[in-house]
Amino acid sequence: MDHQTFFDSHTHTRHFSIDGQQTLDELVNDALEKGLAGIVVSEHYDKDMINSEIQAGISPVGSLPQPEEWIFNIEAYFNLFLEKKMQLTKARAPLQLLSGIELGYLPYLPSAYDELVRKHPFDCVIGSVHTLKYLDIYMAPQLFEVPKIQVYEEYLETIIEMITRQQELDIVGHYDFIVRKAPYEDNRMLYRELADHFDTLFRLIIEKGKSFEINTRSRYKAIEDGKPDPGMIDPDIIRRYLELGGEMITLSSDSHDYGHVANYFKESAAELAYLGVRYLTHFENRKPQFIKLDS
Repeated sequence: MDHQTFFDSHTHTRHFSIDGQQTLDELVNDALEKGLAGIVVSEHYDKDMINSEIQAGISPVGSLPQPEEWIFNIEAYFNLFLEKKMQLTKARAPLQLLSGIELGYLPYLPSAYDELVRKHPFDCVIGSVHTLKYLDIYMAPQLFEVPKIQVYEEYLETIIEMITRQQELDIVGHYDFIVRKAPYEDNRMLYRELADHFDTLFRLIIEKGKSFEINTRSRYKAIEDGKPDPGMIDPDIIRRYLELGGEMITLSSDSHDYGHVANYFKESAAELAYLGVRYLTHFENRKPQFIKLDS
């Protein structure tokens, strides 16, 4: 897989994502150094999330962020994005810079999110679940006081609800986000333990024409946190997605820090190709684009 050309469809910067650590220049330079074909700058938009608490209805979707709110000034975002894109064009840099947004799902937000997305020329929209029972998964250890299967089922059910209710999304973000904070001795998310939920999820993704994201941050962050290498995702998850007719898979790093873009892409792409995945999918102007996987 040494000559594979990749798009990273899920990245963040410190300009517009509260937890972002890298500048846009650093992100672009990282991508150029690694020879990527393109990146999507998909900043966090978790409306009403302030200091890890949900303050429902604090302001309308599309308004300027409240202090510490996990949303961004969209006009300022596009100003900086277009300036950087023009610089790359003038320099004839071999990198495609695409605009994006990562919408953090809450049950009362889908229609407002849909309206917001339709007003702006994003190339790619990621739908993600960062909360469960209106609690920030990263800051709510009480969520994990029940057996692993129960909380994982509830998480997948929330993703299913998001896809059912929210029209304007292209990529279903990090299905295994819940694993990152799960304290269980064996915290893996396995198809055999959640087969009915995965089947429902996959059928809905396929029916709605969305792409299924494989997010490598769950792996490299575990390693950085001093945990044993969790390895790749459960291959049965991919096998079943393909069996049901799934075709669109997006590979993403969820990069927040310099040096993280496209982390573990070669390893993940090799596994996906071995399992029968033929193409990786990214979006331009909200339209799916396909890059053939090396075999």
